[in-house]
Amino acid sequence: LAVAGLASLLVYYRFVVFPANLWKLADRPLLDFLTLVNEGVWGKVELLAVFALLAGLYFLGWWAAGKLTSRDSWWMVAGFGVAFAILLVFMFPYGAADIFDYIIHARVSTEYGANPYFTVFKNFPGDPFYTYAYWKTSPTPYGPLWEIFSALASRLAGDGFFANIIAFKALNGAFYLGSLALVAVILRRHAPQRALAGTLLFAWNPMLL
Repeated sequence: LAVAGLASLLVYYRFVVFPANLWKLADRPLLDFLTLVNEGVWGKVELLAVFALLAGLYFLGWWAAGKLTSRDSWWMVAGFGVAFAILLVFMFPYGAADIFDYIIHARVSTEYGANPYFTVFKNFPGDPFYTYAYWKTSPTPYGPLWEIFSALASRLAGDGFFANIIAFKALNGAFYLGSLALVAVILRRHAPQRALAGTLLFAWNPMLL
């Protein structure tokens, strides 16, 4: 379990976060992974290889967790999951522009006092996030509770690029932690023999992370 966790952490750092360092790429809007690793066949092969390796380590961790029940193994499953999530905070959000969607819709209400369900971001071309937004002409598609949380994150972050990225990743991270705890509690109560392995399936899921 420790080997799978440490190896996954290394893969995330070397092949996911390192080539997409948030601090270095902040001035390059609308990036995607293939642009970063090299367009063409080899870029696609590398992307597939990274996910295949993470999937293999994910399976190895699940297999190991199915044979363990100790308190230490629980700390390991949760600890590595949280470590992966923290590390990915420092990844430029390539291939998932949704975070900029969250930010711009929140700014419509917090910075401009407009309703994000009726007012589109295209109306604010001077905003510092304008060039990072994919959906400038679409109102928010999210529910009001999410928009309330988003507005709180936006107010805390202000106009700072890094502050907004980290604030919204932290907001998603809070839901990740809450879901992780909920999955663990439900499985420990209803399927204790599969609880650790089942919790790992959520906590270490590469696609979810």
